[in-house]
Amino acid sequence: MVVMVGKLEWIDAGLSALVDGGPEAVRVEPVAKALKVTKGSFYWHFADRPAWLAAIRARWEQIATQAVIDRVERAGPDPQGRLETLFTFTTRHHPGHVLEAAIRAWSLTDPKTRAVTRRIDKKRLGYVRDLLVGLGHSPAQAQLRAQILYLALLGEMSLVAHGGRASPPPVFQTLLALATRRS
Repeated sequence: MVVMVGKLEWIDAGLSALVDGGPEAVRVEPVAKALKVTKGSFYWHFADRPAWLAAIRARWEQIATQAVIDRVERAGPDPQGRLETLFTFTTRHHPGHVLEAAIRAWSLTDPKTRAVTRRIDKKRLGYVRDLLVGLGHSPAQAQLRAQILYLALLGEMSLVAHGGRASPPPVFQTLLALATRRS
């Protein structure tokens, strides 16, 4: 009996391998073994390992940025409510913190991953900035406040990904209140 797994399963297995062992663990043979399939299944979906790695980066961008933005946008038209939804979701989405840390570690040694990470950081910052502008802050003030919020979020992700306890909800509620307060 031949077992085939889909392209998305290969990509998600690659993400898991990345989290478990870093970029060197994202190899066809060990992942095929974990999926209980042959290497032929891999080559059905990808031309080579670099194509797989590109798909892994794209998947991370989708699940860690675009899907989050899409979820927040469904929270309604109010920028304050969307900011609250964004920070509630991202500070409580602990499995994503480990993946975020793994991708950022990979970006230290891989220029393609670094480029994707920079693009995602810019997109995330721009999204938060635009929400703050929607609350009436000037573009310059919104940019400054977005950066403060984003750096705090990255710090939280890193802390939790490396075994620390998540901050209690009042920490980010207070930070968000300070960042959105009109001066």
